[in-house]
Amino acid sequence: MTAGSQPLFGGGKQYQLHAVPRHPAWVSYYGASTPDRDGYGAWAAAMRQWQRRWGAELVAAWGTMLQFVVSRQPPPGERAWELAGQHMALGQSLMMGLTQWQLAFALATGDAWFLHSRP
Repeated sequence: MTAGSQPLFGGGKQYQLHAVPRHPAWVSYYGASTPDRDGYGAWAAAMRQWQRRWGAELVAAWGTMLQFVVSRQPPPGERAWELAGQHMALGQSLMMGLTQWQLAFALATGDAWFLHSRP
């Protein structure tokens, strides 16, 4: 996301919404803070890796759920399998019922990722 502003509406007054870029690892996410995880350091490292490798950009956060848009999908195989394992570890509530191979296939063919981890 790039910083900038856009007029929202007129009517005599002009309002603007400013988008301020910030590192997504600052976002509070329940899946990074549970006792069985490595914490926010591992979470930040995973998000940096996803951004570098796959062009993953965080576009929405709801505390227990995150949405990413990606510009490069992993190729089917080992890299998609590894990424699916990361997603299953950090977003286990959304992955219930999926095998790691099913998730790997979805990650290799889609351009939106959702992580969900609830208490």
